[in-house]
Amino acid sequence: MLNVVSAQYGVHQYSEWLVRNVATILDDDLAIDSAGLLMGGGVAWVSVSLPETIETRAGFPIRPRLLAFTSHNGKFKTTYKRSLEAPVCDNSLDLEVRRDNGKEYEQQWSVRHTSQSGLAIHDARQALGIIYKQTEDMIAAVDALTEWEVSNREFYRLMETLVPMPEPEMGDGKKPRNKRAINNAERTRSDILDLYLTDHRAAPWKGTALGVLQAFNTWDQQVRDVRSERVERKLVHTLDTKVAVFDASVLDTLAKVCEREPLVVVS
Repeated sequence: MLNVVSAQYGVHQYSEWLVRNVATILDDDLAIDSAGLLMGGGVAWVSVSLPETIETRAGFPIRPRLLAFTSHNGKFKTTYKRSLEAPVCDNSLDLEVRRDNGKEYEQQWSVRHTSQSGLAIHDARQALGIIYKQTEDMIAAVDALTEWEVSNREFYRLMETLVPMPEPEMGDGKKPRNKRAINNAERTRSDILDLYLTDHRAAPWKGTALGVLQAFNTWDQQVRDVRSERVERKLVHTLDTKVAVFDASVLDTLAKVCEREPLVVVS
């Protein structure tokens, strides 16, 4: 048994909502590149992307994609969500692309699990814009991050804000009572700094907001949890917006540190 739901709950079958409907929304030049089940089959997802990787001016490869996912355990609405894959590090980047008037693009379209729910194809297409129509804006967003210069001082101020070092709490013994928290903060700082300075997934863009985002994003998705369930954890967090929230917190905090406005893409 996956979950107990109300009588009004409508099951969205995976074959209908993740295969046939996706094929209806998208054009023939886009294809499903991966799919799978999560949480014991309670969640299913399909990823659709452009057939070729696009390289930005700074040499950072990206692949815009559409994530379609639904659940039989009540965790997710059926959702069609735009995302960005970074093949250089096998990460997902969730950039909130804004127009010059500050209005955000619709990042996703969702429908609740009810017995009366159906897919309004026109509404879904209009809300999403669908991958390739917004590719230029995603490239512009990455280019804007590479043009955003970040000094060493600003990077370390960001680190102090996002990974604060706890003050030692001395007890009766020689070691602080919060030694574990101190060790965790030191290890996190060291891991992120290594990514930023020396790792191929971030170091080529050191000194820019893209390099900073890559260091923190790669740490969050690749380093923080190295247990066997890391792959499933990463996918679930991509679906439930935890990746988007994390990436946004890094860029928003960096903007405050650099005393500038958050990322805006003029179009």
